[in-house]
Amino acid sequence: MIHLIAQGPRPGEKIEWHIPEAKKMLLGRSAENDCAVPWDSTISRMHAEFQHQQDQFKIRCFPSVLNQIKFGEQFHSELVLSVGDTFQIGETQFLSIERNANNGVLQILDDLDTDSGILTEASLRVTDFRIEIVSKAVPSLWLSKDEMNLAKQAALLLKDVMNHADVVAVIQSDEPKKWSVAQWEQPVPGFRRVSIVRSLVRDALRNGETAIEVENSRKGEPLANGRWAFCTPVKTEGTHKWCLYICGRFGEESPSQAYLSTQDLQDDMNLVELLAHMLSAIRRVRKLEDRFSGIEQFFSPAIIRVVSEENAKHTLEPTETETAVLFCDLRRFSHMTEQAGKNLQQFLNRLKNALGVMTQS
Repeated sequence: MIHLIAQGPRPGEKIEWHIPEAKKMLLGRSAENDCAVPWDSTISRMHAEFQHQQDQFKIRCFPSVLNQIKFGEQFHSELVLSVGDTFQIGETQFLSIERNANNGVLQILDDLDTDSGILTEASLRVTDFRIEIVSKAVPSLWLSKDEMNLAKQAALLLKDVMNHADVVAVIQSDEPKKWSVAQWEQPVPGFRRVSIVRSLVRDALRNGETAIEVENSRKGEPLANGRWAFCTPVKTEGTHKWCLYICGRFGEESPSQAYLSTQDLQDDMNLVELLAHMLSAIRRVRKLEDRFSGIEQFFSPAIIRVVSEENAKHTLEPTETETAVLFCDLRRFSHMTEQAGKNLQQFLNRLKNALGVMTQS
């Protein structure tokens, strides 16, 4: 039996497939290929077709791909190899080998990767390695200093994980029918005029779920070449809403396959929705922090410490205890407030600190 092994540059990036005799098979980055290599962004969604006949292995790149087959020191768009030869596409090495039915133990040992903890071919097939990129970027998202910086970090992250898109953008909206682009990036270098589909943004913000559109004919039939786009909301309370907008092309001279369908974009949508959930959590926590900091100025540090503890609910339950009451008469408070004028906040901060010292237990 002839097998094809794909080995990426990082631990865990390894898959092996059985190659039937005389059957034409597809190789690419997307899951619909017979041999899917999801970790390598330099491989197109549908990159090449190949066939095994007798002791030869024939492989041919599709015309629209950017990276050709590297064999030795030469690059080829079409190549005939012998079983046992090694070739490379992008960052991934490929090796065709012959396995006998009685050496399955060797196949199992080859599949094991103790560094990554990923032990089966099946688990590698369904894993989108872009999730690792998103997970590593989470700390930088949490450390962003404000909303604008968070939007910028999110756009840069989208650029990394959606490198086959023409444009990725973070859109913000303060009113139901009014929105603007907060940050945008171009994963594919070179200027392309891109128009945002307003109906997608409107539907995503109004319905609170991803809206998608793939261009087709007037009769609703798939096209060989066209455009695609989808918009995912970042769910938060209030009127200041966000959504993530991604758009691109499919067919010739594009990273995406011809006759694209909405189902082909499912992995991309799942990934962007994961990022949207993370951004939603970050924005919700920051809103709570802002509300708490606004309330904090009206209470002493001792009270703030008590209500911030894990057992605050038990502490705040009604109870009988001996208390000491301290009356504080702020003499000339109104006059001092008037004198503070434009520096009222500084005056109130000094007052809060003074009361904090007096109420310390």
